[in-house]
Amino acid sequence: MSLKFGTDGVRGVANVEITPELALLLGRAAARVLGGRRWYVGRDTRISGPLLAAALAAGLASEGAEVVDLGVLPTPGVALISSVEKSPAAMISASHNPFGDNGIKFFAEGGRKLPDDVETELEAELTVLGAGGDPRPRPQGAEVGSLSTDPSGLTRYRDRLVGEILEGRSLDGVKVVALTAMLAFLSATQDVALDAFRREILPDAELGLGNAIHVNAYRIAGLVPGSLSLILADHLPWSQVFVITAAFMIPGLAMTLLSKEPLAATGTPRTLRAAVVEPFQEFFGRHGVRSALLVLAFLFFYKLGDSLCTALATPFYLDMGYSKTEIGVIAKNAGLWPMVIGGILGGIWMVKLGINRALWIFGVVQFVTILGFVWMAWLGPAESDAGRLAVLAIVIAGEAVGAGLGTTAFVAFMARTTHPAYTATQLALFTSLMAVPRTFINATAGWLVEALGWYSFFWLCFALAIPGMLLLLKVAPWNGEAHQASAGSAARAA
Repeated sequence: MSLKFGTDGVRGVANVEITPELALLLGRAAARVLGGRRWYVGRDTRISGPLLAAALAAGLASEGAEVVDLGVLPTPGVALISSVEKSPAAMISASHNPFGDNGIKFFAEGGRKLPDDVETELEAELTVLGAGGDPRPRPQGAEVGSLSTDPSGLTRYRDRLVGEILEGRSLDGVKVVALTAMLAFLSATQDVALDAFRREILPDAELGLGNAIHVNAYRIAGLVPGSLSLILADHLPWSQVFVITAAFMIPGLAMTLLSKEPLAATGTPRTLRAAVVEPFQEFFGRHGVRSALLVLAFLFFYKLGDSLCTALATPFYLDMGYSKTEIGVIAKNAGLWPMVIGGILGGIWMVKLGINRALWIFGVVQFVTILGFVWMAWLGPAESDAGRLAVLAIVIAGEAVGAGLGTTAFVAFMARTTHPAYTATQLALFTSLMAVPRTFINATAGWLVEALGWYSFFWLCFALAIPGMLLLLKVAPWNGEAHQASAGSAARAA
């Protein structure tokens, strides 16, 4: 029997690929390779969990291990118990996979991730045991391991969260929810204000490059909370980490105080009608109801296929056989920087192209790169090698370039579509229409993958990108800007 490990264990269809027989052999192999007198085993709520947990425990006990069944417990809870007890552990779970799947994940002594060489050793041991030719004696009599249960795992995990991570603060009540909602509100309002400010200080010809710089600076800045803060959290309490992270806002606050009001600014609205109703009236009045609805439809569809395509990108890569380390390293290098470079170059190119033509060209690139996911799904799962890593890098880099270019043109179009007097409200409308419905659609991605499979799912994403491209014929025709410029010149001459 030969089985390739991924994500510190194995997963597949329960009782077909991940069988009790396999769990028994995995238990024996793990006991021999990882050692440890006492083992802890937890599981999620899948119906196949008790079956596989019992088989795994039997395999461990047959090699002399004292197995403690923790029952239903989150994976971090099992890792915590393993760390506190300084014992190896196993988790019966298939994570994001469909309910009919299941898997077995191992933790080395102390809740640590399995090194690659240990996974290789486990695979080799499993092959030997599966062949039935292992000459080594098995424990007998009093040397055989034992099975017991410990229902306190969930309580210990909760107490650790509340006592150490939350510093004794209870999750009861609405304080945490209220704080989270307030942070989300402040973040959203800040984004709207920045978008409006950028629109008011940039002429139409510079919107592409200006938005490209803004979008990519935003992505690079995201490395601070996404990487630096996590690194600091390994060495400092979270309270100090948040203070350090918040300090990165100081340069932005300083620039806010130093910046002058845009010339296009019209003052503070005096009534709720002026702040909310009039911007909507202006938008529909300027375009007409039919044209305004076409613009709103375009804002919804232009990046829908690309957005849905990447909603479950990481689970897809894992299902294709890549490890988290491979995904992380390649995504960081082949994803972020091509997106940044593509966005900046796209912004510069847009100065010559104009926003309309950029939407067409960059949209085609964004559209075609979805086929990279179709290609990878067609190749299917396989062992990771140099060729497979190259495929992953190509797909990630292609999607990043397409997303960088498409987003640059798209954001510039949104900014241009607003009226300078109502930039904040109208941009809030556009971004909400773009984000909120798409978020609900992306939430169905898991269900769609389960119903269609990865290959058909990505073809669906490709098809959903078509309406946005077709709507360009109405909202941003290829020569539309040239015609507008000619009309403007004729009017000035007259």
